[in-house]
Amino acid sequence: MPRLDIDGYELRIYAADLNERPHVHIWPAGRHAKYWIDKIEFFSNRGYAAHELTAIERLLRKHQGRILHEWNRAKGTK
Repeated sequence: MPRLDIDGYELRIYAADLNERPHVHIWPAGRHAKYWIDKIEFFSNRGYAAHELTAIERLLRKHQGRILHEWNRAKGTK
């Protein structure tokens, strides 16, 4: 399971999810959010405030290329 630590957030890519659109799970401190990363789109949230989701979205936009690269590596494509 690829894991990226970016700006205090733990981003995870799950092998079991590789048949879905490219996405990432964000997990610090018992909270969870899921975003599609091919086009940065919110999917789900448990525990983050709206301003935190805005910050996460900015972070994902900034690192989108790196995250997609890791997704493709996990899937076995480039």
